[in-house]
Amino acid sequence: MECKQIYNTGLRSYMLDSYNIIDFSVLSLYLASYTLRFLVDRWIKASYTLRFLVDRWIEASYTLRFLVDRWIKASYTLRFLVDRWIEASYTLRFLVDRWIKASYTLRFLVDRWIKASYTLRFLVDRWIKASYTLRFLVDRWIKASYTLRFLVDRWIKAADAFYNGTSRARDSLTERNRTEYDLIVNEIFSDEEQPLHSYFMKACTSTTFSYVSK
Repeated sequence: MECKQIYNTGLRSYMLDSYNIIDFSVLSLYLASYTLRFLVDRWIKASYTLRFLVDRWIEASYTLRFLVDRWIKASYTLRFLVDRWIEASYTLRFLVDRWIKASYTLRFLVDRWIKASYTLRFLVDRWIKASYTLRFLVDRWIKASYTLRFLVDRWIKAADAFYNGTSRARDSLTERNRTEYDLIVNEIFSDEEQPLHSYFMKACTSTTFSYVSK
């Protein structure tokens, strides 16, 4: 309405009337109040939106703080595990060093064992050779034993022949049977396998003389 009046009368005529200025001012203030109210509503809504966003930001900050706290605890836990891992690594290194030293010791012992095995093999070879030598000597000893047994058998046979002949000759002389005595002496002396000057023949001769003298 005021705008229509300004259009019909002109701005200069309209401004010369004080009521028009008051009406224009009131209307301007009214429009300004509505505009300000609209802006304030927008501002309030924007404030609520900002407050909502700030609340979300605060919640996100608390969530971030919680996650950071969890991350710090996880970092301490990780540090603890890393410390344990370092200690375990040092322990493992110590054990590996001991294992390496034990391996070198075992290698040394195996080398000694190999040398001892070669020495034992050498001794066993000597023992085998000595065994063959002993076997050869035992074979010789067995042959010598058989030879000695043969000679002893011959000796026993000869001794038995002389002993029996001497006993028969003594029995003949005891019975004063000169004919049988001569036959026994001839039988003994005719045995060419026996030596003539043996102990038994001397015994027969001495016995003969002793009995003849009687």
